[in-house]
Amino acid sequence: MPQPGLIGVPAQVPPQVPDIPPMPSLWDAFFVDPSFLIMNLVLVAVFIVVIWVVRSRYARFFRLQREALDHRKTADAQMLNQNQSFEQLIARQHGFTNAHNQELVTKAEEALRLNAETLAQITAMNRTLTRIAERLEAGGTA
Repeated sequence: MPQPGLIGVPAQVPPQVPDIPPMPSLWDAFFVDPSFLIMNLVLVAVFIVVIWVVRSRYARFFRLQREALDHRKTADAQMLNQNQSFEQLIARQHGFTNAHNQELVTKAEEALRLNAETLAQITAMNRTLTRIAERLEAGGTA
């Protein structure tokens, strides 16, 4: 077997692998260029300030909304209590009115009964008077 590198035997050359630089990490991008780092810090600071301003303004708005909602709940609760009191008053008044009307109906039924008895007595008396008048006429003409 021929040895490589000898005359007449071609030498096998290993394939060349291109040098691929390693992927730069995000931290490398931050620390390689100081201006990039400063711009990012300024951007983060501006973002924090904007968030703080928005939060403070909306916190005031939401506090006012919460106070308005609490006031509305309190007013609704008071109105509900007043409506319940008014309903109880109306129910009590209806009870008094119904009791009074029931008493009047009872008295009216008694008055109708007495009126019917009186009418029956008057009718009976009219019949009796008619018979007496008929007897008197019959007795006076005979």
